[in-house]
This record gives sequence, C-alpha cells and structure tokens, in this order.
Amino acid sequence: EERLVSHSDDGIRIEPLYERAVTMEPLVRANPAAAWIVSQRVDDPDVARARAQALEDVAQGATGLSLVFEGAPNAFGYGLPRTAEALETVLDGVPLNRVQVRIDAHPWSRAVADWLIAFLGKRRSDPTKLNLSFGIDPAAIFAGTGRLRMSIEALQDSMPQSMAHFFSMGVPGVLLEADGRVFHNAGATEAQELGTMLAS
Repeated sequence: EERLVSHSDDGIRIEPLYERAVTMEPLVRANPAAAWIVSQRVDDPDVARARAQALEDVAQGATGLSLVFEGAPNAFGYGLPRTAEALETVLDGVPLNRVQVRIDAHPWSRAVADWLIAFLGKRRSDPTKLNLSFGIDPAAIFAGTGRLRMSIEALQDSMPQSMAHFFSMGVPGVLLEADGRVFHNAGATEAQELGTMLAS
C-alpha cells in the first residue's frame, strides 16, 4: 500500500485505481451547447512575431487567444508590451467573431480592458458575436503586488459603476474572475488555492 497509495500536499489520500462511479452527475457549464475553447497563449515581447503566431494558431484551429502582457503573474519574464498599440497590432486580422479573447494583464487589467473596448469600437465589431474575458481579479492583484490602485472601500464603491460601463455595451464575456495562479505560483496547496479563490 505504501508504494501504491500517495497523498497530496494537503494529506488527501490518492488511490492507485478507482471504481467507476455508479451515478454520474452532468458537468455543469454556463452554456452547455457551446463548444469547448482551445485557447493559445500569446506572450512574445516582439509584437510582429506575436501577431504572426496568433494568426497561425487560429488558422491551425485555435478558438481562443490568451493575451499575456508583461508584468502579469503568468508572464514568467515574457509578455506583450503593455500598450494599446501592441494589443491592436496582435489582434489585427484575427476573426474576433469566432475567437475568444482573454486578457491576462493584472494588475493592469482595467486599463487593458479599456484599450480592448476602444479597439472593438474602431473595428465596429458586433458585440453580440464576441466572447471576451477581461481577467480582472482584485484579490489576486493585491496578493501578487501587495497593493491596490485604490482602497478596498473605494474599490467596492466604484465596482458597480465600472461593471455597468462594460455591461451597458452588450459585450458578452467574463468581467471578474477568481484567479488562483498567483497563489499556486507562490506554493499554495490545492486546498489552499481553492479556498483562497472561494473566499475572494
């Protein structure tokens, strides 16, 4: 048993084999009819190379692009330049009506989200045909940087207005998210990561 059974960092017992469940619960998804998204990371600091790679990835079947900007917790030393011009260049030519775009930029998520909305306005994209994820997580921003751009009280007061600004444009997608990567990268166990995300 000592060789076959292992334990997670939280002490959870992991058996070598498991019996098939008698009853299976359906996997709950926000939109069960929607296809799974095959997302490709875009993080090359060279914007021209990043754009070429993104277009190739979409041509090869990717249905989502995750734009990772410099300074993001998941950039790992890489990342697109944190400018509106870089965002516009990378998305130039991308069929946004059939490719999900996820922003990975916090602690600058709000600024990049504004750049993306402005870019969509220039392209006159139909908001109802887009699928966006803005990647805004105030708790992860605070955990990763040790600071916020405003106090918790000011953030709570401004959040409804900020959310209304995005939702009023009719752009479908995810505005706020619980991102556990900053805790995972800092060494949190599985239970600690999930617990922190649920608490935030």
